Amino acid sequence: MHRISRSLLTAFPIAAQFAFFSGESHAHALWIIPGDGGYKVQYGEPGEGLLEKKDKLEALGPIQVRDDSGKAVPGVLREDHVSVAMRRGGVTASAGEAPLYGEGEHAGRPIWHARFIADLGQKTAPTPGAALEILPDGADGLSFSVLKGGKPLGGEGVTLISPTGWSKSFKSDAQGKLRIETPWPGLYLLEVGVEEKKPGALKGKPYAKVYNAFTLSFVKE
Repeated sequence: MHRISRSLLTAFPIAAQFAFFSGESHAHALWIIPGDGGYKVQYGEPGEGLLEKKDKLEALGPIQVRDDSGKAVPGVLREDHVSVAMRRGGVTASAGEAPLYGEGEHAGRPIWHARFIADLGQKTAPTPGAALEILPDGADGLSFSVLKGGKPLGGEGVTLISPTGWSKSFKSDAQGKLRIETPWPGLYLLEVGVEEKKPGALKGKPYAKVYNAFTLSFVKE
């Protein structure tokens, strides 16, 4: 991994803290930004100016990229991101084969999810089978729903990171709704992470819990 200036980390500067749990797995995030005539899928700690390189991206296993219709889109692994040649619409990315964190009965499996929304003014339907997501409710482009397994997730903390370095924590209401502030033009990032007991095995290694992390990015003109 390497540290770079925040202005190079994304198409717009971002600064905030990501710390839902201790340990590298929970401090990290997968997110999507516009760039290179399409999109870039990046991995690291956006609030710390940390962008992981190719070896860490490869360690996540296959990164699945899809367009808004759910169609698979090819991505090309670069030095510090996955390049996606899409010029219009939104895009999603996920990675579920990252190394486990913790050991023994405390081992957990991190699963990363990311989405870029091109039009906040249009209400977005839940993604079938999505473990965790934040979706715009349309209307004024400031209201969102937090969903777990397609159902409203109430009382969940969400972090908003602005283009200027300003950040703020929000909490979804009983219906999973939240309303944010976007004072400046540029790229915004919303992040939520949920850990739950869910035993299983990955590549022959058992784990006791699953940590789903989701980021939603969008640009305010």
